[in-house]
Amino acid sequence: MDIKNFVSNIKNENRIPRIIRRIAGKNISLKYDPNTSSNYCTEIDGNYFINLGLLLAMDEETIKSVISSQNFPDITYDDTLIRIIGAASHEASHVRFTDFNVLVKHSQEVMKAKNNVKEIAGEWLKTKDDSLFDEIKQETYNYLYGMFLTQMFNSLEDASIEDSCLRNYGRIPFVSSGINMLRNLITDNEDEYILKNFNEKEKYTKSYIETVITEIRHMAIAGYRNYPCRYTGLANYTADEFEEMNYLALYARFNAKNSSEVFSASKVAMKFIENEIKNVANEYANKYIDELKNETDGDAANDITNDFSSEENDFAIAKKMANASTGTPPQKTPEFTLEIPDNLQEQIDNAGKETNNNTLNSAGDKKTNNNKNQEKTFDNSQDSNSEEHSETSNDNKQQKTSLEDYKKNIAPILDKQSKSELGKSYKELNKKKLNAQQKNLALSINDKGHTPDLNETDKKCLSDMHKGVKIRYFSPDEIYATMTNTEHLYEDITPYKKLARKFSKDMKRLLFRDSRIKKIPNLNRGKIDKRNLHRIVIDDNCFYNKIDGKAHKARFCILVDQSGSMGGSKSKNAYYASAMLAEACKITSIPLAVYGHNNTSDVLLYHYLDYKKHSKKYYDNLVNIVKNGGCNHDSIPIFYCLKDLVKNRKHDEKLIFIVISDGAPAGNNGYQGQCAFDDIRNIYKTFENFYGVETIGVGIGSDIGHIPQIYENHCLVPNVEELPMELLKIFKRTLQK
Repeated sequence: MDIKNFVSNIKNENRIPRIIRRIAGKNISLKYDPNTSSNYCTEIDGNYFINLGLLLAMDEETIKSVISSQNFPDITYDDTLIRIIGAASHEASHVRFTDFNVLVKHSQEVMKAKNNVKEIAGEWLKTKDDSLFDEIKQETYNYLYGMFLTQMFNSLEDASIEDSCLRNYGRIPFVSSGINMLRNLITDNEDEYILKNFNEKEKYTKSYIETVITEIRHMAIAGYRNYPCRYTGLANYTADEFEEMNYLALYARFNAKNSSEVFSASKVAMKFIENEIKNVANEYANKYIDELKNETDGDAANDITNDFSSEENDFAIAKKMANASTGTPPQKTPEFTLEIPDNLQEQIDNAGKETNNNTLNSAGDKKTNNNKNQEKTFDNSQDSNSEEHSETSNDNKQQKTSLEDYKKNIAPILDKQSKSELGKSYKELNKKKLNAQQKNLALSINDKGHTPDLNETDKKCLSDMHKGVKIRYFSPDEIYATMTNTEHLYEDITPYKKLARKFSKDMKRLLFRDSRIKKIPNLNRGKIDKRNLHRIVIDDNCFYNKIDGKAHKARFCILVDQSGSMGGSKSKNAYYASAMLAEACKITSIPLAVYGHNNTSDVLLYHYLDYKKHSKKYYDNLVNIVKNGGCNHDSIPIFYCLKDLVKNRKHDEKLIFIVISDGAPAGNNGYQGQCAFDDIRNIYKTFENFYGVETIGVGIGSDIGHIPQIYENHCLVPNVEELPMELLKIFKRTLQK
């Protein structure tokens, strides 16, 4: 994939800003933050920005490393565009549906716990009272608990806002498929990472806790998971605990009407990792205390926060978003609700009541010291400006369903819908891309004359690997003017004229075999067939009709590789082949153009024989094909030959393009290998799709193994005498299409 071209095209996609504006209900711009690869939305001076990470960077190596690190399988522009739309839609959904005040209130208490650690450390430095270490351990626990709760909330909130987005904006092209494709990709990649890197011995570590939170998020965004599952992080939980995790995850996705209810479910889910957090907090605190004993000012407090910089950054973003927010996010009214076990629903309700007083009230009832300030409960009433929600606010539309019903009936339907939306997105993308490609190609073909360099329209038809490449074009007249002292170049083609005449007869036979008038006998109406009058007493099938035949018309173009590797017998065989084909086309009155090319500092394009200039002197130009040297930058000459072929086309002509070469392309600016193969194939396939041009690769010589890799239609002719028969086989297939 051409990374630079990919990035440039993504940045120019105007559909992404339109989609996110509609979802968010606000004007939002895309931005690129070079300091992070994460996706997030923020507000700066009243303006909203969605950062889509390093995928929008212009640095090629950075993009490659990000793509590699994220393990994108066979990444394509279409796939990536849909995923980016999914990521942008996700972030816009946070703007629409997330109540950032919930996270702001929580952050205040978490940061208070962090500050308390430092304050207590300062007091210890003054008093050397070791009993203060217990308070440090408690506040360290409160801080870590709050940070892991932030991760849990973000995980479940992702599922909730995505569900709201899909139900209200899923009909916008690419939104549903983008979100589903992105969540499947991320889930699969994280699953593989966990399976590869998880160490059961590291149960009481930050990594283990984050693994469990990640897997709970997968339950929420990807749907119900069966027990026992392949997830290593959940292997130590019982079947009942696993089921409760599923209930909480799906509750956040389907039942929770706002961020406060998602937060309540998150607090209940924290009971599954509370013991692990205690052990991690104790380890952090002991390390901190050991370092504190060697400090003089208590700055070691930062040591407990270094591993949670991303969560603290989330707090800062949430504060910005909350301050800039206008109105309370709308409540969700789902199409169905899951029946939650009474005991679990009671835990969620109790967690909601505790949250209004203190967000750090865990299942173990751990409270932040001296937290006497209580904040108001949050108004989560419906946003009056949300038309989409008003359309689905009828509670009568809701239906309750059990977990078993969800597994059997609802989950497969959701999965089927996501696959259907993905198919529609691909179809729409391909249609738009093809229309734009065809338009650019048509504009390029309609340009008058030959250009010495790639013009702006041409550049839209070619990849960025040809950027900066110069072209020197030599017309038939310019070439003939240099022929005065080239008698030594002439080769005797008399032996090949006999082959040319036979080839021309066979070509005529192919072109005109359907031109004769055809008689269709044994009809029950038409003209009377005297020879079948006896059938009148049997079935009346004594009539016939005539159908006029149709002669095939054709136009040829030949492009010859004249690079250094074509020296010796190869260049002579290429000349013989071109001269023989030119002679056959002259006999059959088939329009023909012949080009040659090589690459020094520039691409050199030699136009030996023009469709409109067929006098003997121009046929003499062909002997220059025996000259060779330099490299071969094939794509640009191929593009110009195909342009010229289509530009000169007459009505009903079959266009045939023949490339004569000894193997692989190798030009300047790193033009070689698989990327060059793909580029050539993309060019000639484009002309085939839009204009019906049949491209044939002819391998001359013994080292021609790369020809089949580049050209679908090909023939390998170590001996030029075999060329006519091999070409006739391909022409026959071509004319039958």
